[in-house]
Amino acid sequence: MKSAGKCTIHGLDCWNEREKVQARLMHDPDILILDELTSGFDPLMQSRFVSLITEEKEHGKTVLMSSHVFEEVERTCDRIGIIRKGRMIAVDSAAALHERHTRSYTVTLENGAVAKAFAADFGGICNGENVTVTAKQSLEEIFMNYYGGEQND
Repeated sequence: MKSAGKCTIHGLDCWNEREKVQARLMHDPDILILDELTSGFDPLMQSRFVSLITEEKEHGKTVLMSSHVFEEVERTCDRIGIIRKGRMIAVDSAAALHERHTRSYTVTLENGAVAKAFAADFGGICNGENVTVTAKQSLEEIFMNYYGGEQND
């Protein structure tokens, strides 16, 4: 393996990201602990990483992963934990988190025809002049809800 620079891990030169993943899997561990591993990956390597993690899970491995790449978390994790100030404040599946953070809005429009068109455009449910639409929050938005929008918290 080629050296990637001056940094060292346990006395060894650092490797590129792909080699780090390979090194973690080489000994066939039952538990993988991955901390922000894909932050330097290009989209192709991120996709391969997601496939690799999925394969490992299918082989019965436990994967503990820390990441701020929300799409990656959603694609790879069965359960998602959100930590704030060192405390676990939410743990659930992505589906359950989305369900809990879905918002519904009812809009009253000028007539039934406009309401039908609006409902068709926004996937809403039309009831006369009223249309109810639901908005599913992204995992990033859900994460920010738990932080109350506070910066540097």
